[in-house]
Amino acid sequence: MDSPLTELENVLVREISAHEALAGLLEKKLAAVRESRSGDVELLLGRENEQLQHLAELAKRRIELVGALAERLVPEGSVPSMHIKQEEGKPPLRLGELAEHLPEPQRTRVQELRQRLADRMQQVRTRTGTLRRASQSLLQHMHGVMQTVAGALSVGGMYSRRGQPPAGSLSVSTFSATG
Repeated sequence: MDSPLTELENVLVREISAHEALAGLLEKKLAAVRESRSGDVELLLGRENEQLQHLAELAKRRIELVGALAERLVPEGSVPSMHIKQEEGKPPLRLGELAEHLPEPQRTRVQELRQRLADRMQQVRTRTGTLRRASQSLLQHMHGVMQTVAGALSVGGMYSRRGQPPAGSLSVSTFSATG
């Protein structure tokens, strides 16, 4: 019984560490976006993708371990809202519900690790939201710059006999169809 439980605790510690690393990458990416360092953003996107894949593997293993431990420790019918075995269309047993059935001191350790993991996940969600807003702001700014440049370069369709626009025919457009 201790082997899957010990592995579960190790997986939770690794998940916490991976979420902390992801949060660090998001901070670096936010700084790169704010400073318009596109090469750094591209590099960080690749590292972020690798970290997300690692997190997915850890989460999959955590779910497997929770299922295996639930089959051993949780009596049938003691958790009416959840199902011990993962069946199609039915949610798996949650880590917090499993922890209630663990002996001490494992119960306390798993509950503390679960809370730390939830906190790190929230931290990543918050940083992701900040990054999304910064990216949208940059995109809107770049769109405005492009509209200004395009408007300054647009001519009213008038050309001289030599095929050049007259000196006074440049106009600035203020209409935005994407607004």
